[in-house]
Amino acid sequence: MKKVLVAVDGSENATRAVKWVADFCRSYGPVEIRILNVEPRPQPWQTHGMEPEAVADHLRARCALAIENSTMPLREAGLAFEGMCEFGDASHVIADVATSTKCDTIVLGRRGLGSIRGMALGSVSARLLHLTDLPVVLVK
Repeated sequence: MKKVLVAVDGSENATRAVKWVADFCRSYGPVEIRILNVEPRPQPWQTHGMEPEAVADHLRARCALAIENSTMPLREAGLAFEGMCEFGDASHVIADVATSTKCDTIVLGRRGLGSIRGMALGSVSARLLHLTDLPVVLVK
């Protein structure tokens, strides 16, 4: 693993994935780390007539907060990383960004919805596995 993309959403699960990468770096040496948050594009009815730039500003702020809330393990370990914000369907965006930035591994936290709920709602990790040929590490 030389260049890793870690997908985060600000959750505890995402922080565990980031911690896994920090622990990996402590054991095997540093890697190039990209932290990605993907915010879904809202439907027009959800924005209540907000100006598009105001919506984009709000999504960027949510993205920055998710990255900030997830990256403490990297900062504590003194590891450099690049934060990235994107918009769209998380699984597709993660796969596309991993490819375009030439990452060799994708790491993300697993929400663990359970088999029934996960099948009904679909999971980012399950869809991602179908969209990429890269190794995907799911951290529980």
